[in-house]
Amino acid sequence: MIYDEPMKKRSFIPEASHSRLIPILTVLAAFSALSPACSLSLNLSDEADKKADAKGPHMVEMDLRTGLDEAGYTSDFLSESRPTLWGIMKRIKKLEKSTDVAGIFLHLGAPLSWTAASDLSQALNAFRGSGRKVLCHLGEADNVNYSLSAASCDRIVMSPGGELDITGLAVESLYLKGLLDSIGVEAQFFQMGKYKGAAEPLTRDSMSPELRENLESLLDDRYGVLVESIASGRKLDADKVRGLIDIAPFSPDQALDAGLVDQVATPSEIKLSLKSHYAGGVVSDCECGPSTSLDLGKLIKILSGGGKTSAALHEPHVAMVYAIGAVLPPGADVDFFSSQNMIEPSRLESTLEEIAENEDIKAVVLRIDSPGGSALGSDDIWNAVRLLSQKKPVIASLGDVAASGGYYIASAANKIVASPGTLTGSIGVVGGKIVLDGLFKKVNARTELIKRGERAGWSSPGQPFTEGEKIAFEAMLAKIYELFLSRVAAGRNLAVEEVSKAAEGRVLSGKQALEMKLADELGGIEDAVMLARKLGELDAKAPIEIYPRSRGFLEMLGERIGREAEPDTIAPDMVRASILRLLFEREKVLALAVTPNALDRLLPRPEILSWMGPGRRTTSLGRLLSFLAILPSGLPAGACDCP
Repeated sequence: MIYDEPMKKRSFIPEASHSRLIPILTVLAAFSALSPACSLSLNLSDEADKKADAKGPHMVEMDLRTGLDEAGYTSDFLSESRPTLWGIMKRIKKLEKSTDVAGIFLHLGAPLSWTAASDLSQALNAFRGSGRKVLCHLGEADNVNYSLSAASCDRIVMSPGGELDITGLAVESLYLKGLLDSIGVEAQFFQMGKYKGAAEPLTRDSMSPELRENLESLLDDRYGVLVESIASGRKLDADKVRGLIDIAPFSPDQALDAGLVDQVATPSEIKLSLKSHYAGGVVSDCECGPSTSLDLGKLIKILSGGGKTSAALHEPHVAMVYAIGAVLPPGADVDFFSSQNMIEPSRLESTLEEIAENEDIKAVVLRIDSPGGSALGSDDIWNAVRLLSQKKPVIASLGDVAASGGYYIASAANKIVASPGTLTGSIGVVGGKIVLDGLFKKVNARTELIKRGERAGWSSPGQPFTEGEKIAFEAMLAKIYELFLSRVAAGRNLAVEEVSKAAEGRVLSGKQALEMKLADELGGIEDAVMLARKLGELDAKAPIEIYPRSRGFLEMLGERIGREAEPDTIAPDMVRASILRLLFEREKVLALAVTPNALDRLLPRPEILSWMGPGRRTTSLGRLLSFLAILPSGLPAGACDCP
């Protein structure tokens, strides 16, 4: 039983700003009156209620080709909402209880994270354990989709025009120091932790032994999971699976001959066959399939936030709190046209404080899928989680990536549950700037710096750090690193020396994190919920309430207008700089390498950024210099991966 946090009745649009909304609301009114081509209707009912009336045993068709979202909210109000991982898992569990459901006909193909695949596999295998069947259909399948199919499906069918691309795992880094040297650009970066090699592509000609060791270890770990899932699921020898991976990709017929799939057929052919076997035929599950129309009900949800407006739970229950995306600096101005989820520290802190005061909430699952970001934002959230954990059990459930600042947040929880494929750890700091002085000289350009204060211009790309500035900058990074270590030590109840052995910027798999005492157990989101119910002394079927609630376009617009009048709002350029910084976190590079076709999900869109410092607006020259600083690697001048 899942409830969204109810909408609070409050005025979220400043009264003085009402006149500003007139043109926007006029456009929305015109949009709602568009021609029938937009398929607008007066249907206000939930689409989940539009199910076919099946009589007798039937197969339920679930289409995940549009992909899955970790959480059911995004700042991009125009994007089509997709099924959530937790929602699909609950839907599968619900189907177990229906005596007429003979099985699931599952379409796969969209990029999935390793942890999402692991969680889905757990849910599907529990469904199979009830005596039902799972039939999977693949078009084009990568490592993740196929390993999920092999581990969780009774039968795998591939389209005649498909491709099985299980070619293994690879990580490739582009090193640009030689190029930078040739154009007069110097990357001055410093790292706290010998494995924290995020800036290596700019400062070295080749991969350091430490970074290579770290990446080799991660690839070995994940490759072993891939081989094992295929071997056990398809009843094949592990050595044979490794051999098949080495000669991939496969056409559908080749995959059939190799024993990797059971049949080659189109979805229509499979559905016809299933209809002849089951009296109730095949019933489409509207709760997870792609949407084909935009009705008035959906438009209202887009504007209002889309959450249920039922009363909040007034019975003992578990709160599930999502922390998804990059950690922004406190007070950062969020672009609501962005398709990237972001963690707003103030909003998450308010949510955690509200939960702490709610006596009906007996335990909390904090679901984290974040590569980190702002050091200050991460520390603020750590403190909020720590305070909450002193009042009620907080279980951190680690998603695909919970590294650097993402792990910083998790370490304050009472317990940490990590998926075997989670990328976590990365306890370290790297920071510095791009120096363009040599490039300026080559193109007969120069900068003039007027300052008051010996180190007032230390972030300028027009000149390198002085020796004094280097010492001061490294000391600042060292202090941040020490704080990071102390926070993890306090949260995990470990000595700082013990944390240091697992730190140094090393990225870990969930399995490795467990071995190094950075996690308490291996498992998925369902395991975290079960643990929360146990520690909260709740019934095994105690309900779940989802936080934070999804905000609608009008509410986000009102908040944006309200902030425009605030003089101390952080410049949007600095927010974009924070986003771009994440391009260089190697846990994201690894996640991209092992999850093909996931570029849109993993990488923020490149934008010109600010190099002048927090809260300052850039001039046209500043924007030009910033643009020059964004080399193919995407690392901005003055960037700092903290933590």
